[in-house]
Amino acid sequence: MAENLPINFPIPNEGAIASYDWFDFATGAGYKTLYCVGTRNSTDPQYILSTVALESDAENQDSGALGAGTTNFDFELTFGRSVTIANADCYARHRQYTSVASSSYVTWTVYHVTTGGTATSIGSGVGDTGSATSPGHKKMVKFTLTKKSFGVGEKLRVRVAFTSNGSSNTLVFDDGTGTNETYIKIPFLVQP
Repeated sequence: MAENLPINFPIPNEGAIASYDWFDFATGAGYKTLYCVGTRNSTDPQYILSTVALESDAENQDSGALGAGTTNFDFELTFGRSVTIANADCYARHRQYTSVASSSYVTWTVYHVTTGGTATSIGSGVGDTGSATSPGHKKMVKFTLTKKSFGVGEKLRVRVAFTSNGSSNTLVFDDGTGTNETYIKIPFLVQP
């Protein structure tokens, strides 16, 4: 009689299937490009990290002429699932315009931000100084991030600090044609 009993196989819940290329698997880090996008609500500029190349708001495509000093731009992404940033190099790119007889540079800092708002730096790097001899120059910065796990609702914050000694230097988020000029490649931990 036992041979007539149905065999019950558990049906697993539909899960996510991750796909890596060989190099990601070998190094333990899968890189994701996050684009720095300027948005605008009413009259307030806001800044987000996007996984796709979005065109910034027409009124917030660049920093505008900032004058001398340092201005911080905080771009953020909130995680809906737990993720871990790998202990690996990241790569950040930006474009800056420098006026005559002045110079400017960018400092990149990556933060882990808790749901309570506490921000902890997990790495930073300083770009090469730009001068008026190459006014529309693109810069690439490499720096190492510390391994850090992010929980649900926590944020990845990328601070782009633009330092200028001139009156009309500008940091560009996108060039107005949909080309993102400022982005960062973050290494996420690949777990076999």
